[in-house]
Amino acid sequence: HILHAHDVLKSRENTVVNVNKWTLRGVLGDLFAQLKPWPEKEEWQEMNVFQKSIVSVNLIPTFLFKLTIPHNEQPWSKPIALLQCFTCPVFLLFCIQMITISPFPSSPGLWLYALALSAIMSIVVWILTKLDGEPRFYKPLTSYAGFLMSIAWIYLISSEVVNVVTMLGVVSRISHEVF
Repeated sequence: HILHAHDVLKSRENTVVNVNKWTLRGVLGDLFAQLKPWPEKEEWQEMNVFQKSIVSVNLIPTFLFKLTIPHNEQPWSKPIALLQCFTCPVFLLFCIQMITISPFPSSPGLWLYALALSAIMSIVVWILTKLDGEPRFYKPLTSYAGFLMSIAWIYLISSEVVNVVTMLGVVSRISHEVF
């Protein structure tokens, strides 16, 4: 918590890339500033060996969290909002293990419906929002979406922990009631 709280404060102050026009450099710079999972150079140099090892282990999870969990404390970024329109619904279905389920016989999996929903959401975000101005509905929507995606992450991680513990029980031939 301490490492990430400082990261959020830094992102508000220093890593805001003000994108005024849709240029490749501006959009990629904004995406890089918003999604980068590592600390600033000065912050890295102030860390001890233990903190550096924790940050190094957390690079991939931190990137995935930033990619899939909308965070209302971060400044408005239209490229991030558009990217999260695609990552959040598909990842939510993946977490609850329903991505390949077909709702009707001979219909495509739910992943295709999630992509269609993502396309609709991204069109709405594209049309109704400005590149350089935060919409007034941004904070409430990202709060709800962030809460929902956090629950999805908790469910995914806890399911994997239960699966690993069950596997350890099977391999060691210990009754599952003990675990």
